[in-house]
Amino acid sequence: MKISSDTLIPILNESRSVSTSEVARFTGWSKRTIQKYARLGIIPGAFQPQGKRYGWRFKRKALEEWWANQGH
Repeated sequence: MKISSDTLIPILNESRSVSTSEVARFTGWSKRTIQKYARLGIIPGAFQPQGKRYGWRFKRKALEEWWANQGH
């Protein structure tokens, strides 16, 4: 599933950060892939607000800039 930045960015503009599930839904990647990329530092703006045992969040602005630079 190919998502353009025209589709992704307006949806992400609703908040300052988005969850792993939201990123997975809009990129078409699995949540495991998103989590792996976050852990490896591939996706910028990833953070775990409640610590390492809890879920990832992604800074909207960093995510949308990275996504656009990936050619989407």
